[in-house]
Amino acid sequence: MPRNHFIRPDNDPAVLEPNKAGSFGFGAMMSLFGLALWRRRK
Repeated sequence: MPRNHFIRPDNDPAVLEPNKAGSFGFGAMMSLFGLALWRRRK
């Protein structure tokens, strides 16, 4: 039985896309949160 069947390469879009979308969503959420805090403080 081949072992490489279970190894996902880094350039696999099924692995790459959720990771990119997750990091982008996290950054957008943090920037919105920081903007809300900054506007409330002023």
